[in-house]
Parts: sequence; structure tokens; C-alpha cells
Amino acid sequence: MPEALIPFSDPNTPASLASDGAGVNTPEMSASLKPKRRSITSVGQLNNIVANLEDAGKGRNAKNAKIAAKYDAERPYKEADLKAEGLGWKNNFSTKPLATAIDKIPPRLTRAVHNARFLTSAALPDTVEGGKFKTEKFRNGITKLVRAWPGWRPLLNEIAAENATYGFTSVTWLDRYSWKPTHFRQDHFFVPDQTKQASAYCQIWIGRQEIQIFELVNLIDDPETARAAGWDLDAAVDAINEASSKDTNQTSSPYTDARTYEDAIRESSVYRSLQQGAKVIELNHFLVSEADGSVSYYMTNHRGEKKLLRQQLDLYESMDQALTFFSYQQANGLLMGSKGIGRELFELAGAVDRARNEAVDRLMLSGKTWIRGTDKALERLRLSVVGNLVLLPEAFEVVENKISAGAEDFAALDVKLTELMDQIAGGVTPKQLQGERVTAAQVNVYTAREEEKRDDITERYLLQVAEVVQVMQRRVASSETVDKDAKRLREELLRHMSEEELTEIAAEPALRTIDDWTADEAQNIILFAQEKRNDPLFDQVKLAQKATAARVNAEFAEDVILAVNDPTQEAEQSRMQVLENIALGLGKEMPVSTRDNHRIHADVIKADLGELFPALASHPELLPEIQAKLAHWQAHFEAALQGGALADDWKEDADMLKKISEELQNLQPQQAAATPAPQEAAPQAPAPAVAG
Repeated sequence: MPEALIPFSDPNTPASLASDGAGVNTPEMSASLKPKRRSITSVGQLNNIVANLEDAGKGRNAKNAKIAAKYDAERPYKEADLKAEGLGWKNNFSTKPLATAIDKIPPRLTRAVHNARFLTSAALPDTVEGGKFKTEKFRNGITKLVRAWPGWRPLLNEIAAENATYGFTSVTWLDRYSWKPTHFRQDHFFVPDQTKQASAYCQIWIGRQEIQIFELVNLIDDPETARAAGWDLDAAVDAINEASSKDTNQTSSPYTDARTYEDAIRESSVYRSLQQGAKVIELNHFLVSEADGSVSYYMTNHRGEKKLLRQQLDLYESMDQALTFFSYQQANGLLMGSKGIGRELFELAGAVDRARNEAVDRLMLSGKTWIRGTDKALERLRLSVVGNLVLLPEAFEVVENKISAGAEDFAALDVKLTELMDQIAGGVTPKQLQGERVTAAQVNVYTAREEEKRDDITERYLLQVAEVVQVMQRRVASSETVDKDAKRLREELLRHMSEEELTEIAAEPALRTIDDWTADEAQNIILFAQEKRNDPLFDQVKLAQKATAARVNAEFAEDVILAVNDPTQEAEQSRMQVLENIALGLGKEMPVSTRDNHRIHADVIKADLGELFPALASHPELLPEIQAKLAHWQAHFEAALQGGALADDWKEDADMLKKISEELQNLQPQQAAATPAPQEAAPQAPAPAVAG
């Protein structure tokens, strides 16, 4: 790409950097397929793009503001309209049907993430030595680091609520060195129409952020580092000095911040408290795709003189390294085509509220006594009560007709509307099946359909969370990370794997199949372990470890399960070594296999030598057999250490091997003098070399 920076100080863009107007520039590609021009070449171009995308999103934001108002228990009727129509007596309250339907969904989505054993299923290939151990270390380290971050749960909650309510949202990393993302809700970011739901295809993303004065000061407190990072210090200082309180003036042009205004109503801080609030700097962040796929970053201040505060060209190799989209529906495959539950249920929630108010009105009116009279007489109506008598003037007539409440009809209507809302939202309220006899088949069919829809929603959310985790794990494993916790984890992982292996596993997908994160896999492991209990074809200790780890976690399994041998394996391995001992006694060579349980084999040999060695003094012919078995013990000892066993666990074996070898060397000259020389000297096995 051409190294053309936007001039910080020159307000007039040179002709060579002239932009195409309100959109990104065409690259003016040469015949050699090399772009001659960047996507952005002036500050004015950035400001024009912001203005156009804000204006395009104004209608959508106004709808979202209505959804927010309905969610916050907005009344079904406007009080002024009721009074104007002479209906001021009607009930006008909200039963919060929209909030009730929406609030069931985010906890279900976040619970699926919290219940996952690991937040990543990245793995090293089986061909890597110790790959399973290294993979477990990486998964466990990443999961602990992320879950220990105080912002992790709030981030998941915000994303789930925004996504489910309004249909889509975004998460981004504005600093290439930090692994912690920032959530920009729907009214705080802007993308062009026709933007796809995959961030890799996004041409330009703009995020609106408010930061306080001290936050911006901290970003530029080291002038040398700030300039190297692309800051214009003069423009940043001007932005700090021009900081002001948040303005929620709904008549501001061209962008009506209607949803923020609804937030203020919810917080009961609409008027002076907002204008008297903390002074902030409103920033616009830009992520812009270049012609070669790389992504450049720009920052401007939003209010006052909109200056360029920072720019970093080709900051990322691709947009998906810095940006992740969440979309509630697949719909037409476009980001703005995804509708949330708030948009889907808005009209229906209003109908539920009005029906419930009407039912209350009818119930209250049905118990009233009706009096008929002229308008003039009704205005002067005064009742006189004497004892248990009510005296009514002659000009009035008591009417016996009463309004029927129709409570049953309204109750049935309420059930139908609620079921319809629940069906659209994903079916989380138990269905009241009708009929005198409800069969198990009816219940199972309905449950299966509802579970299928819930699973689809949850699966979509998990896959999108995995995209966030994938970026996070790459940044944690990167040598460029500046986060202290990430550095500590990186050092820990590098004690068990090489830099190349860490880079390889960090680049792996964070989620391969949905079963990696859901409870289904854990349940299958537990059921399988129960089914194969006492089956001689399976390692019972490993089955217990897997089942415990699936039900709780791997660390808990390691703490509570005793380090004992599987009874089935112990019997088979012991029997195998007994047969090998017989063969060794006959002078046969027995190789050591990597599949041997070296601990069991060594213990059997040790017991056998414990019987043979005391008899050596009176039976010198046992020496070759003892030496052969000692060498076989040494082979198992070395194979165990090569396989990753701890030297401390084999210290007793090492000491005994060394001691027996020394005693054999001392005994051999004595035995040679006392024993007649055979006709043909048998080859003597060399004394085993003891490690350590």
C-alpha cells in the first residue's frame, strides 16, 4: 500500500490525495494490481462518512428507542389522547410483556458459555509430542485468564441482551496489543447498508465512544510513545480542553440520539442532571479496509471542530482480527436484516397490554350501578345517604343494565397472545396443553420442537462468542502482548511448549463443534463412563477422570482421584511381567514397549529380585538371570522418564538400581575365585548404567 498519511495540520487535502466524497476511495489499481490510493485520504472524508451513516441509521435508531420505551414499561396509551377522547377514566398501565419475553433469553445464552468446561477447543495435532498435555494446558490457561477478567461476564451479558433485543451488535479491539475487547451497542456503531454478518467482509466500521478527560490524558501521557503510536498531540490536547457534558437534545442534527434519551428516562435523569454531568470527549473510531485486505485505523473527535486525533495505517491484516459481529437471525445474511425479539414482538406486546387494560376496565365497570339523567342534571348530581338508604333526586333514573365483564374471554385471549409471543421468542414458557387427556407423545413432540429452536439460538450465540475468544487467544499468545496477566500465562505455557507450538495452537479455531462447549458432550462422557464401568477393555481410572472432569472440571478430578492403577490393567500388566521374568530367566531378551505400564513392570521385577538376590551367595549360577532382570528394570526406568514421568517418583528405583549394581560388582570377583571355570565361558551381561 502507498504510505500516504492524512496530513494532521493541513486542512486542505493535496490533489494527489483527493477523496471520492462521502464513501471510501477506489484504489486506482495499476495493471500490476498495486493500489495507488488508500481508502481514506482526508479528514473531511471521514466526517462525511460519519454524517451519512448516522443519517441513514436515524430511522432504525428511532425504532429501537420505541422498543426501549416499551421494554421500560411505557404505558399502552398516551394520557393526553385518552383525555381528549373523554376516556380519562380508563386504566393505563403496563404489564411489561415485552420485558418478560426478552429477559428469558440472555441468561440462557450466557449460561451456555459459563457452563462450558473450556472457552476454547483449540488443539495441537496428535503428531506433536505431548500434544494432549500441552493442549490441556493451553485450554485451561486461556479459560482461567478470560474468566478471571472482571469485564468478561458484563461483556457477555451486554452482548446477549443487545443481540436478543435489537437484532445485532459488534465487538472490537481498538488496540492491537490488548486482548480485552470493547462492546459497541447498535446505536454506538455504524456500517454501510448491505454489510454482511461476517466481519471479514465489512468495508468500514465506525464506533462512537465517550471517554472522560483522565482516560484520554492517560493515553498520551508519554509524548514520545504517543507520537510513535500515531497520535496528534496538539489535536488531542484541544479535544481535552473542549470536553463537555453529554447532550441529549433530541432536535440535534443530523443524528437524533433517541435511544440514549430513552435510557435517560429510565434513569430519571432527563433534564438538568444530564447537562450537569461528567465532562466527556466523544470520539469516532474508524476501521477501514484497504484494497489489499489490510485494515487502517483512524480516530476523530465528534463534537466541535472534528479533527483527526490518531491514525495507524495497515494496523491489522484483516478486519476479522479486530472486529466481530453478533446477529440474532440469519435472515437475508445481511447484518441489518437480523431482527431481535424486541422488533419482532413490539406490536404484539402492545396488543397484550391493551387487552389486559381492557379486561381490568370491564371488571371494574361490571360492578358499578348506572344512573341516567340529563347532562345538566348529571353535572349537579349529589347523593344523600341516610342510614342504609341512598337518596336520589327525581331527575335521575337508576338503570339495571350492567356491562358484562367477559373475564373468561379476555383470559383466553391473554393466554393465546402470550403463547404466540413465546413461540416467536423461542418457547421458554411451559405450554398449557388443552384437553382432558394429554398424552406423553404430545408433550414430547412439543418439547422437541421448542428445544430445537432454543438450541438453534444458543448455537448461533456460542459460535459468535467463539469468534471473540479466537481473537483473544491469539492476542494472549502473541509476543506483542503488554497485559501483565497475559504475559504471565504466556511464560507458563512456554515452559511446556515451544514458541512455534504456542503460535500454532493459538491460531486454531476456538470452537470446532458446538458439542465442545455445550453440556451435551459432558453428559455423553458421564453416561459412557457409567456404561463401561468394570469393562476390562477400558482403563477404569481414566474413565473416572474423564467423567469427573466432565461433571466438574479437570482440576477437581486431578485433586480428588487417587493416583492408583486400574485393577484390570494392573492384573494384565503384572501377569505380562511375570511371563517376561520367566523368559529372562531362560536367557531370552525382552524388549520394553511404550505401551507398558512401567511402574507395574518395575514393581514385579523388584519383587522377583528381592527373592533372587539373597540366594546369589549360595547359587552363583543365578547371576546371569539377576543381571538380565536388572537390565530390564533399568530399561523400564529409562522409558518412564522419557515418557514424561517425574524423576522424584522414580528416585527409590534409581537408588536401588545403583545399590544393587555396586553390590554385584563387589560379588563378581569373589564368585569368580570360588567357582570352577566352565569349559566355555558364558558371555557376561554388562552392569546396567544407572541414570542420575
